[in-house]
Amino acid sequence: MHEKYDSLKKFVEDMNFWYELKYGGDDKSDHFEYPVIFQTTATAIFHELDCAISPETLNEDGEISAEEADLKFKRILAIAIQLQRKGFTYDKETELGHYLS
Repeated sequence: MHEKYDSLKKFVEDMNFWYELKYGGDDKSDHFEYPVIFQTTATAIFHELDCAISPETLNEDGEISAEEADLKFKRILAIAIQLQRKGFTYDKETELGHYLS
């Protein structure tokens, strides 16, 4: 279903895939690291997670059922909670921040 949201590792791999498509190149030094060890990477992930819970993205423009969107939301939130438990901070003023507070 929404396999890319199964784990933090898969989410980071997905971010790297899209980054590579957008910017090209094989330079792995520009990629986001996993395991996440820097706040800058965690901040980028929190930002992507926040974008992923926007209504249009979450519901895939109405292409998925409410149950699928709910499961997708829970998986996204679980990834954010993983980062939070590792001690990484997030912007509390974002949509995601409202759910993590």
